[in-house]
Amino acid sequence: MNIVESPRPQVHLMCVLVVDDNLFVVALVIQFLETLDGFSVVGQATTVDEAIEIGVREKPDLVILDLVLENGSTGLRLLDDLKRKSPQTRFMI
Repeated sequence: MNIVESPRPQVHLMCVLVVDDNLFVVALVIQFLETLDGFSVVGQATTVDEAIEIGVREKPDLVILDLVLENGSTGLRLLDDLKRKSPQTRFMI
């Protein structure tokens, strides 16, 4: 009797960038995502500029984004900029 092992299915991890100026919120979101299968946090940012830099480099599948950031920055600027540079990225606000 021959036993043939099936190949393990390829699991695509959803790469996530977390953007919020509140580090406590960032930590909670990352901690929650780490309990779920299929997610990999590829970066965290507290400013729009940091998020754009990480987003262009890492090309995340998903950005979890706070709309109101410190210094009057807005998450909408990030959404517009990153969507042009990484069109496959989805956003959750």
